[in-house]
Amino acid sequence: MLFALVRGKRNQISMADTLPANIRELCMGPDEPVRGALHILEASHREIVLVVSGAGQLLGTVTDGDVRRGLLAGQSLDTPLALIMSRQPIVGVDGLSRREHIEKMKQHRILQLPVVDTAGRIIDLVLFNETMPIDIPLSDTALNEREIEAVSCVLRSGWLSMGETTEKFERKFAEFTGATHAIAVSNGTAALHLACAALELGPDDEVLCPSLSFVATANAIRYTGAKPVFCDIRGEDDLTVNPDELAARITPRTKAVVVMHYGGYACAMPEITALANEYGLYLIEDAAHAPGARAAGRACGTWGDVGCFSFFANKNMTTGEGGMVTTHSDAIAAKVRLMRSHGMTSLTLERHRGRAFSYDVVELGYNYRLDEMRAALGLVQLEQLADWNKQRRVLVRRYRALLQEASGSGWTVPFAELAVEDASCHIMPILLDPGVDRAKVMRRMRADGVQTSIHYPAIHTFSYYRDEYAVQLPWTEAAAARQLTLPLYPSMTNREVERVVDVLAGATACTSQDASLFVGN
Repeated sequence: MLFALVRGKRNQISMADTLPANIRELCMGPDEPVRGALHILEASHREIVLVVSGAGQLLGTVTDGDVRRGLLAGQSLDTPLALIMSRQPIVGVDGLSRREHIEKMKQHRILQLPVVDTAGRIIDLVLFNETMPIDIPLSDTALNEREIEAVSCVLRSGWLSMGETTEKFERKFAEFTGATHAIAVSNGTAALHLACAALELGPDDEVLCPSLSFVATANAIRYTGAKPVFCDIRGEDDLTVNPDELAARITPRTKAVVVMHYGGYACAMPEITALANEYGLYLIEDAAHAPGARAAGRACGTWGDVGCFSFFANKNMTTGEGGMVTTHSDAIAAKVRLMRSHGMTSLTLERHRGRAFSYDVVELGYNYRLDEMRAALGLVQLEQLADWNKQRRVLVRRYRALLQEASGSGWTVPFAELAVEDASCHIMPILLDPGVDRAKVMRRMRADGVQTSIHYPAIHTFSYYRDEYAVQLPWTEAAAARQLTLPLYPSMTNREVERVVDVLAGATACTSQDASLFVGN
């Protein structure tokens, strides 16, 4: 916490108000304890605490290295920062260009540079990671002239809202998955919400779901008033939900199960389907990661009562925003179509065609329609999806081989023993070894031009969920704390995969050494 707010002195509060917003949370006073600096280092995901005077002058800096050295020298967590801080930090000065600051950082091999004015007051903080270009992004969208022409045709047609192009997209997607029905919607979250609503989940119901997923998986359950019951994953080797966990958490109030095919690897669908059938539970598949993935020869998204897909910009196929609901049930499909468009009995397109002249509203509905431009994108992307998934599998095999060769370097690889032929390989997840500082690894890789991400913070640990839905999920919590996602996209080259692994090895080596030095003493 900012020292001015802790100590409550008027001049310090005034100083705090004048600090640049991007560095305010990184500032502490010289009399504040070391434990406060550790809190800031962890919460801010930065590698520096700025020690400032009440007038805003930079007195020194504290890094985790300074903390470690202080503790090894006999200091405690209650020691004032003034006793461990670096009193002559390398700084930038007002008036130098960004490029000059970057060159100074390169010269001194530092990742952050405080900038001060002529009076020594802190005015900026230059972060090396945020100034360097990304050479290898986490994901990349493949668009070409075919997509541009498809959207242009829609624009030239003059019909932009949901219409014939959307209907064609739905037919083609149903054929691709083998689903009886496919209903296009505005995004993947809308697909999940409509699935829950169409199955009439409500406040008296419990719904089993994974916590290691994007928050929309649980949010969609909450939209209906139902209660998500979070379940643990299978372990380090398989990050999908554990069927035994699902079975153990069934109660008389359980009405449905939501599973998520993490990373494009199918859940244990035969087992989970049998469980749902045994207890008379609805089964919803969150297949946002899994277009084209299969389980026991059957497409993901077609095992349950409802399947839900996302076509967000980073997905295996994209429409920018967009999603799809799949089902074999005529009744569920009819209800989803009705609720997708305000609960109206006729659509604008039908009235345009002269098949209807008015409408009734027979259901509480939503505006979750997909427009024609996105449907046109989807049609072209869908044609290429199988080839793109095939190339993703090639890259994952290469990743696995390289990561295995460098085994012992600070990570494990989930799903490594599973064949990739039936996977859609949406992301390339690894689990860093305990003690490896993930934030540091990500920053160091970013400094080398490689973008990474996290999939995902555990839903049950978010502020909104953790009090009301308190639960202990040891495998999920361990994986969420250690998971790191490496770049993966069809146009990626083998050489880029090799570079990512090399950069990862260098980053984990540095942070592992830091951690071992701290823990070992």
